[in-house]
Amino acid sequence: MNKLLLLTLGYSVVVSALIRVPLTHTGHIRKQLISTLSANKRLSNKSLDHRADNLYSPVPVPLSNHLDTEYYGHISIGSPPQDFLILFDTASSNLVVPSSKCFTWDSACKSHRRYNSSASSGYYANGTNIEIQYRTSAKITGFLSTDTVRVGELKVTNQTFAEAISEPGELFVTATYDGILGMAYPEFAHLGVTPVFTNMLLQGLVDKPVFSFYLSRYENGSTEGGELVLGGSDPRYYKGNFTYVDVSKKGFWQFTLDGVHVEGGNSHFCSGGCVAVMDTGTSYLTGPSEDITKLNKQLGAHQELGQYFFNCSLVDSLPSVYLLISSTHFVLSPKDYVLQESVNGLKICLSGFAAYDIPPPDGPLWIFGDVFIRTYYTEFDFENNRIGFAKAR
Repeated sequence: MNKLLLLTLGYSVVVSALIRVPLTHTGHIRKQLISTLSANKRLSNKSLDHRADNLYSPVPVPLSNHLDTEYYGHISIGSPPQDFLILFDTASSNLVVPSSKCFTWDSACKSHRRYNSSASSGYYANGTNIEIQYRTSAKITGFLSTDTVRVGELKVTNQTFAEAISEPGELFVTATYDGILGMAYPEFAHLGVTPVFTNMLLQGLVDKPVFSFYLSRYENGSTEGGELVLGGSDPRYYKGNFTYVDVSKKGFWQFTLDGVHVEGGNSHFCSGGCVAVMDTGTSYLTGPSEDITKLNKQLGAHQELGQYFFNCSLVDSLPSVYLLISSTHFVLSPKDYVLQESVNGLKICLSGFAAYDIPPPDGPLWIFGDVFIRTYYTEFDFENNRIGFAKAR
C-alpha cells in the first residue's frame, strides 16, 4: 500500500474542520457523562448485565499489524453481529463502514465487508445524508443509521454511524481495514453524532474516560499488532511513569510540541513551540515540508519520488531524534524511525519522518503517528484533557 496515502487518514474526517459543523448539545452530553460516571462509582460493588464480572477493569481490544503501516481491530454491528475490520482513529470522531447499498461501480466499497441493515433486527433508520472529505481526493458519501455496536466485550446500544455508499480514491481501495472508528473529541463529530467511546461512558460500559494504545512492531510475518485498552491503561505494555501534556484544543488530540532536534546537529526545529496532534491513523511522524526536508537531510536520508530513504547498511550508525514535550525529551532511535521492508528480495529502509503540509487555519501541524506510538505507549484522557506517554515495553 502507498504509505503516503495513510498520512491523510492520520488527519482524517477533516470535513468537520472544513465545513465547521458544530456539535449540537455538547454541554448536554458532558452533563450526562458527569452524571453517569458519578452514578457508576456509587454502583462499584454491583453488577450490570452486560459486564457482570470485573465491572471496571479496562477492556482490551486486540489489534492486527499490517507492515507497521496500519493497525486495526474487530468490531461488529447489528443483531446478529456483522463483523468488520476497523481502524481506531484518534483524529476523527465518527464511525464509518461500507454499506450494502453502495454504488455498483464503487470498487472500494465492493472490496470490503458491508453493513446490511435488512439483516439486523436492531437496525433503526436515520437516513440523514453525510459527506466526509479527506485531505486527499478521497471522501465518503452516505447516510446515517443506528444499531448495536460491539467492541471487544462491550455492547454499545443505539449507536449512530455512517453507512458509506461511495468511497472514491485509492486510500479506501487499498486499505486492509473496512471502516473507521473515530476516537477524537465529541466536538469533532460530523453532524453532532455521539461517538462510540462517548456512548460507552454514557451507557456505563467503562468507568474511566480514558483509553490507550500499545502498538507492536511487525516481525517475522506476524500480524499481532498490540492492543487498544478501553477505560484505562495496561502496565504490562509500558515501563516507568507517564509524562502528561495538556490538550491545547478540543477536537483533535492536539498539544504543544516544544522543539525537535537531531543528535549532534546544529539545527533545531519547531523553536518556540508548534501545534501537534496524536493520530493513530497516521503511519509516520509528519511535519511541514520545509522542516521535514531539513530533518531528513540531517539524518542522511535521500529523497526519491517524494519519500525519504536511508542506506540500509548505515542504519545502526544514524543519530537519534529528540522531541521536546512538556519539558521532557522523547527520543526516537534509528530502530524507531526507520521502516525496513523487503520488496522482491530487495531490502528498503524508509524514513519514518514524512512531509505533510496542512494549510491554515488548522495547519501547519506536526502529526505524531504510529512511528511515535510504537515507541511510547500513549494514553488519551478525556477527564483531565491530557495525553500521556510512557516508554513501551
